[in-house]
Amino acid sequence: GLFIPKSSQAATFTPSSATPSDDVQLAQFVAIPSDTPTLSVTGNGIGRVPADQAAIILSYSLNYYPDMSSEPGAAPAAPPVAQASDLKPVTDALVGAGIAAGDIAIVREPYSAQTLRMTVRVNNPTRERISTLIDLAQSSALKDSKFIGSTSGVIYVSRNCQAAEDAARESAMTSARAQAAALAATAGVSVGELMSISSSPSWGYGGMFPGVGCPTTVDESLKSLSAYGLQPYDPLTSPEVTSANSISLVYLIQP
Repeated sequence: GLFIPKSSQAATFTPSSATPSDDVQLAQFVAIPSDTPTLSVTGNGIGRVPADQAAIILSYSLNYYPDMSSEPGAAPAAPPVAQASDLKPVTDALVGAGIAAGDIAIVREPYSAQTLRMTVRVNNPTRERISTLIDLAQSSALKDSKFIGSTSGVIYVSRNCQAAEDAARESAMTSARAQAAALAATAGVSVGELMSISSSPSWGYGGMFPGVGCPTTVDESLKSLSAYGLQPYDPLTSPEVTSANSISLVYLIQP
């Protein structure tokens, strides 16, 4: 927006330990006198690169309901515990579709002894390949009605993160500069010296999460899921890693 500070001087600093790889918001500020008219804008940009690898996350719950026919006072039967071997039809189907057995991992979910999580790693993923594998895994698990269904999500990683980050930054900067020129023209003033720049990048893990680094490996991305969760799989989403950036600029105003 367009503003003129009236009563306070801009407080500005840059942490001395900040680096482009580990700081959420990198900034370069110059103290501006309180009576100086300024123009402030924010531009947003997106950068994308094809994914090198994907991980399909599948969750299966046993088709189990407690037996309510026990005699009054009798101890209820212990519920079954899901085992990795219960998903053998799924793993066999995936291996038959070209997935290496070592790229399939199954663990029991900590919140339920009846629920299993399967992680399937896919190299050089395509949208068609991911959708085919998810459909195959789901149909194979439901054939014998042992499971009540599955939910799925997909994460993507890339070794070429810098290209996405650079593209997002350049796009955000171009947008911010265009907004500054348009805003100044509307106000009947001229854009003066650039006084401050701040940048706030984020990366896509099925969603945009500020402060999380570029997803270069599946293992790194899986660790982030515990904190940020996983978006449901969208078959229309391209297999790519997305970087977003928001850049704010503050200019002096020239009459």
